[in-house]
Amino acid sequence: MKTWQKHLLPLLTLAATALSCRAGAAPQLVPLKNSAGKNVHYAGRLSDAPVMIPVSYQAKARELRGVWVATVENIDFAQHDNAGDFRQEYLTLLTRLQQMNINAVFFQIRPLNDAFYPSKLNPWSRFLTGKEGREIPGLD
Repeated sequence: MKTWQKHLLPLLTLAATALSCRAGAAPQLVPLKNSAGKNVHYAGRLSDAPVMIPVSYQAKARELRGVWVATVENIDFAQHDNAGDFRQEYLTLLTRLQQMNINAVFFQIRPLNDAFYPSKLNPWSRFLTGKEGREIPGLD
């Protein structure tokens, strides 16, 4: 084996490794804030670690960027007495998520074998109005 051939394979391996590991500069991250301006924490209220998001975002052709909106114990969504207030908070939430480039929302509509919709099988959720079985007129 010629001298240059002995050195070529390690050099090619090193170059391939360097190119595959090249990630560029790490994105600048900032804490995610809720509508009250407070940091959002992992695991709802159970963790002190803030959710960190990039300052700028480069969209990809295909990517799921989703959030889970937990309604059990009103972790992420408050109780409401009327459909108008519910819709307003929901639209505000969707607008805010859209501004953060979120393209999927998983909204918990059956927190504890109850429902956020009319059902013959399950009562209206107590996390919707504060009392199980109490409907919000006009909410469908």
